[in-house]
Amino acid sequence: MACPDKVTWTNDIQGLFTPVDVACMKKARNFDLSSYDDVKANATQIYQQVSSGNMPKSDSGEPPWPQAWVDLFLCWIQQNFPEN
Repeated sequence: MACPDKVTWTNDIQGLFTPVDVACMKKARNFDLSSYDDVKANATQIYQQVSSGNMPKSDSGEPPWPQAWVDLFLCWIQQNFPEN
């Protein structure tokens, strides 16, 4: 996997989370997938869940993330969570 030069929350990551994802996680885990700080603080756990296909939850109606999204999220982590 080759990472783009700069993966940012604003341009690349924030849009990966749908309104359904945000609502489900607020209810189930009490954190906000639309919040940079919450996603950054939980990035490792989120990555584990999206890479295994456990997130988004199957009952949410949302399909699992494509591998390209999972890879992009990992790149963001590896680049130390750039915001903008």
